[in-house]
Amino acid sequence: MKNTFFSKRIWLVAMLAALVLIFTLSAFADAASANTETSAIDLISYQVKADENGAFSVRLITGVDSLDYKYCIYTVDVTARNTAGNDVTTTLMGRENYVYSSIFGGQTEYAVSEISDYPYASLVTVKGLRTASSYIKLKITPMVVTADGEKVSGKTVFLVYNGEPDGEGYPAFEVGFADEEAPRHTVVLDPEKQSEMSAYLPDSWQTKLESISISDTETFAFALQTDTHYTIYNNSNEKDLNCLKALTHFLPLDFIANTGDLIKGYQAVEENTPANSLASMKELVRRYTEDVNSSVLLTFGNHDTNQIWCKQNTVPSDQFNQQDFYDLVVSNLETVNGDNMTTNGESAYYYVDFPHDEIRVIMLNTSDGDYVNSFGSLSKISNAQAAWFRDVALDTEYSVLVMMHVPLLTEFPENESWQMTNSDAVRNAVNAFVDNGGDFIAYMYGHNHLQETMVDSDGRRHISFTNNSERAEIITIDKAARKIVTYGLGANVVDREFDY
Repeated sequence: MKNTFFSKRIWLVAMLAALVLIFTLSAFADAASANTETSAIDLISYQVKADENGAFSVRLITGVDSLDYKYCIYTVDVTARNTAGNDVTTTLMGRENYVYSSIFGGQTEYAVSEISDYPYASLVTVKGLRTASSYIKLKITPMVVTADGEKVSGKTVFLVYNGEPDGEGYPAFEVGFADEEAPRHTVVLDPEKQSEMSAYLPDSWQTKLESISISDTETFAFALQTDTHYTIYNNSNEKDLNCLKALTHFLPLDFIANTGDLIKGYQAVEENTPANSLASMKELVRRYTEDVNSSVLLTFGNHDTNQIWCKQNTVPSDQFNQQDFYDLVVSNLETVNGDNMTTNGESAYYYVDFPHDEIRVIMLNTSDGDYVNSFGSLSKISNAQAAWFRDVALDTEYSVLVMMHVPLLTEFPENESWQMTNSDAVRNAVNAFVDNGGDFIAYMYGHNHLQETMVDSDGRRHISFTNNSERAEIITIDKAARKIVTYGLGANVVDREFDY
């Protein structure tokens, strides 16, 4: 028996890449109940069906407590690891006007009340998942819409598949809820991929890696480099930038980062024309993101605007501004980082959440100036960015790590001449965040080409990193011990340890 919200049935088919989201009722193999706690709507079970050519489908069954709603809405974020080792997220959204008082499992019809505390169920099927994928995550957020248009959400649920079948040969999922600990992304370190990527690692890096041990399940870890000043012009060194990406295949890193001055883009010489700077930025993004085995975080430095070339040649229109940086860089990072990344529209600043560790990394833009009239501010955070940082990015219960290019403090070593507009607004926002019980880890910078650190008058840790595309630091954060440990890679880069 089925019940309808409207007399006319609405079918939704949303196709993106190889994924199809379709609301339907069909026979699937039985699976265990995922959740039985009642609210307006919640996932109560899932069922798996083997399809053709190594594909499978997951039917999500949500319990609904009433027939008085207008319809159900679903958002399903599907993150799947492709053959290149990259995690790609597709967001599927739709509306379902039907609920059922009974559903089929195999050849048996069950009353919804037999398998849950709900009288009715709504159904959504995600098709086109591949058993060949080593990692798939479904993030399901159901909601109902009341007669007066109010949206009432159920629990957000995660189903995570790590490439293993259950006892009957069907893909096995781990289940987690948004208000509980989300299943951790298990980093797969493939020996064949390591053999391929080892060509990108400088000899000194390979030697250092032998002494570094990082636990995938216990340690929040990432690799950072800065001020790489990359140029595609006459460049034949394949280790440039690729070396940072290669680390993700040797260590279980949560992300890799570059805190700005990604490209050379500066003096008025032939190789720094806008066309070459544009090509350099595109190649840099490709090297960091292609075949990477983690998230990728990049931010805007003063070299990246190409402003000095433009000023010397009096061509302000050839600068790269926030929209350019979004189009060239941030939009690509959204593909790599998936649903854990949030931007302020099409801006050059954003944050990425790491739910298992409850850490939010905020990437700010310190060249957020008037590009047309002043050839870009060399050191500025706009009022709009400062307000977003205070009201949106810091609105979290996660621990917060902030990265940007230019240091906030003029007293920071080698930063005396770089007065940051709105630095006080950023620091005051962090102080208010901490005063309200927030956990702040540190500020991290590039720009001064030095390994330096200081604690400011507010008690906040500031850390800078040295330059060069073949130098980096691997960084671990121990929240329980409130300790940051770094491992230096490359010439004259030392290991460091800080309390925060």
